[in-house]
Amino acid sequence: MTLMSLKRPFGGMTQWIYQRFTAMFMLIYLLLIFVLISIKGDGYQGWFEVMSPVWMKILTTLFFYLMVIHAFIGVQHVTDDYISFPGLRKLMNVLFLGLVVIQAIGLPYILFGGFN
Repeated sequence: MTLMSLKRPFGGMTQWIYQRFTAMFMLIYLLLIFVLISIKGDGYQGWFEVMSPVWMKILTTLFFYLMVIHAFIGVQHVTDDYISFPGLRKLMNVLFLGLVVIQAIGLPYILFGGFN
């Protein structure tokens, strides 16, 4: 199995579409947060009221998962453009992937209060 076969489902135009979709979702989410915070207030109580409903926790989890996908595609492009040694490039991509997978696993525990 080669590196190119791992990228095939995420190649070319597909990556471009993923990046645009994730960017649009993140923009809409941030605008929603801005509107809700401006309505509810900007203190602790305002944040608590905005972030407490389950639907907002689900949207926030989805936001961070899509941000991970967006960032991983971006890191792949940066390493492809600026790191010419294939072994180092693959190591950087694998390390970044490991980091974001660990973050993605811990995210629901944090947002849904699993560490209590």
